[in-house]
Amino acid sequence: MRPEMKQKLSLDATFYYGLYAAAYISDMMPGAQELYTQEGLDHVFDVSRKLAGNVKKFYKGGAEFLSLMNTGETLMGAYYVGGTVSEMRKGANIDMVLPKEGSVSWIGYLTLMKGAKNVDLAEAFINFCMDPKNQSEYLKVSGNWVSSSKAIIPEDVKEIMPASNDDFKKITFFDWEFLNAKWSELAERWKKEVLSQNG
Repeated sequence: MRPEMKQKLSLDATFYYGLYAAAYISDMMPGAQELYTQEGLDHVFDVSRKLAGNVKKFYKGGAEFLSLMNTGETLMGAYYVGGTVSEMRKGANIDMVLPKEGSVSWIGYLTLMKGAKNVDLAEAFINFCMDPKNQSEYLKVSGNWVSSSKAIIPEDVKEIMPASNDDFKKITFFDWEFLNAKWSELAERWKKEVLSQNG
């Protein structure tokens, strides 16, 4: 929101990322609680419109975001942990921080579907993935968060990996029930009120 960031940011064009970011920027309520009242939601859209003035580009995919960052067209942006860490490990001149206010995240699931044919193999695969040793190995090649508290976190990502209950208290997970119920309304409002502010 600082004036010196004018036209220096890149943010995801998808409305739900932006609304959660604006809710975190707002100090009206903790976390993203603004989204659950009409007054709070209106306030989040107001913050989003103001933020749009500092956005050089609302990107539509990872390649576009990383290009904007690598070429220096933008100086800061919000992006996935895993993709950013992958680029950092390849030598890209970028860094990542986990804001002290917290962040939004989502959970990737390994699920056994009803009627699955190879239940034993599926369960064995899930158990393999959940093993702390395998999650530790996974962290060596991916910056995505893992679920095992016994996984060994590499030094280069310790600052951005939640590792305690206090860390996890700062994380808000996407409320898909809320978002899906208001999807069309919020997406249309985002397009008209926020994306339109960005030439």
